[in-house]
Amino acid sequence: KEKYLSYFSWKKDYVWGLSQFFTPFCDLCLRLHLDSKPNIIGNIHKWWFDGSCQAGHVLP
Repeated sequence: KEKYLSYFSWKKDYVWGLSQFFTPFCDLCLRLHLDSKPNIIGNIHKWWFDGSCQAGHVLP
């Protein structure tokens, strides 16, 4: 049991940073928690597939 628990000892000192694993879901979560004016996308399918949603494109 001690060996098993010792395997996870690294977790107490591990520091996670955005640069290590940043996904569009991280960006979505960040934006959901910011105090900003809401942005309404009327047609999510068009926004996603017709070129508005691209790598590097930042939501207003």
